[in-house]
Amino acid sequence: VESLSNVDVLCMDKTGTLTANRLVLDDVAILEGHDVDGVRAALGDFVHSAAAMNTTSDAIAAGITGEKRLVVDEVPFASSRKWSALAFDGAARRGVYVLGAVEMLKAALPDEATAPTSPLNQAVSELSDQGLRVLLFAHNPEASTLHDANGDPALPSLTPLALVSLSDELRPQAKETLRAFADLGVDLKIISGDNPQTVAALARQAGFDSPRLISGPELATMSATEVAQAAQEVNIFGRVTPEQKQVLVNGLIEQGHYVAMIGDGVNDVLSLKKANLGIAMQSGSNAARNVADMVLLGDSYAALVPALSEGKRIVNGITDATYLLVGRGLTYALIIIGVMMVGLSFPFEPSQLGLTTFSVGFPALMLTLWARPEERNEPLLPSMVRFVLPFAIWTMLLGVMIYSFYHYRVSESIINMEIPLRPLQRFEEMTGLTAGVDAEFTDVAATLIAQTTLSTFVSIATMLLVLFLHPPLPFFTGWRPLSPDRRPAIMTVVLVIVFMVALSLRPVTDYFGVVATPRQMYVTLAGMLLVWVLGFRLILRKHWGNNLFFPDS
Repeated sequence: VESLSNVDVLCMDKTGTLTANRLVLDDVAILEGHDVDGVRAALGDFVHSAAAMNTTSDAIAAGITGEKRLVVDEVPFASSRKWSALAFDGAARRGVYVLGAVEMLKAALPDEATAPTSPLNQAVSELSDQGLRVLLFAHNPEASTLHDANGDPALPSLTPLALVSLSDELRPQAKETLRAFADLGVDLKIISGDNPQTVAALARQAGFDSPRLISGPELATMSATEVAQAAQEVNIFGRVTPEQKQVLVNGLIEQGHYVAMIGDGVNDVLSLKKANLGIAMQSGSNAARNVADMVLLGDSYAALVPALSEGKRIVNGITDATYLLVGRGLTYALIIIGVMMVGLSFPFEPSQLGLTTFSVGFPALMLTLWARPEERNEPLLPSMVRFVLPFAIWTMLLGVMIYSFYHYRVSESIINMEIPLRPLQRFEEMTGLTAGVDAEFTDVAATLIAQTTLSTFVSIATMLLVLFLHPPLPFFTGWRPLSPDRRPAIMTVVLVIVFMVALSLRPVTDYFGVVATPRQMYVTLAGMLLVWVLGFRLILRKHWGNNLFFPDS
């Protein structure tokens, strides 16, 4: 289920997935020159005599009566062929009868029937545009076999008898479900073995504004590169074979997408196995359920929407918390290296690192709880490099400057006896050393005030980082767009105030091993934090992190 949160492309079969897999016979349009009653009787006998039944033949059998006749040869329906056929050799019924997709039977039809402007093709187009599934019923009265010398299925020449149209209803809440997926940033694609026009008509009913379609025979003429491009750009695929479904899913995966495939039939098995996440319907075939990663109970894929939404919310919350935690840790590591390079004392005491509870721990927890299921397409690791590294480097540069400045300033003040008596006594109390007596007093006292200033600066800078993750104002945009949620910004302001008040309390400063912040330090910190905000804003808006670490992207 966790894998669902990564899905950015959702492919689905039409029959039994987008639709309820309940076909209803709409009409049997007898073609000109044929007896209406005779053709309907032949169609009824055909579906009632077949050994292998499916939803299509069941729907026709429910609407047309017929007798079970002796069959001398049979080719059952297969997804790769898109047709089924029976051969009769009795007194009442003789010859070969075929029922299947018009496109797949064209090779056996007369030339005048397959011409683009023929009445047959025009009638098929009109019915398909209504979202109806259209099949051709055809006949050869002389043939008696359906297999060639090698035993492979083979069709004789055929005479068109009738167009059989069936309606296929959308699943309940299908339109609302697909709209919810789109709102979550998921690209939707229908990959079906049915007529592309029929699939497109149903797609429009399901809420696809401007479906772009392509057929399996067209895909067969394309190069691998063109197929991959079609997989990316087209959202309706019709008359595709199971192998082509697999190729389309694989093409999307190779382009960096995380693909989920919903299917129910044997013809979906290859694509279900290839997808990052295979999802089968409970009422689907055993083969589909066995290879799927997830089975939808009650055939309700509407349940995927809250799962996807919750998954994205959790991932986004963890991402925000990771930004803060990794950013804090990397900043401290770089500051330690920077201070060592300038030859000063270690910049942090273990107790001072506890201040990060204010700057990181609580904000990370709240951002996780407040996370929203918005779409963030970039993988976590590259986005962290682009955001966290610039933050850590920029904060380190200013932090080392602050640490060095205060270490030097306090050392000079003590040496020149410019420090007031009260702070001097406070330093002696905290260090256990005496000014003018212990030689190391100057360095220890200077280190203490420098550590206090540095810890305060890094803690507040980390808090302010929240404003760039969830910008409350256009000023803070650059990494992410303006956020409608004001809670992170309010939390940041409150935390900064509480943090500064806490540092003025003697028990707090004693516990964390810092000193009360003098007023002049507030001014310096405010100025440096303003420089930090302006600088980090510029870094994000100029995409310097991206240009530095991913120059070719």
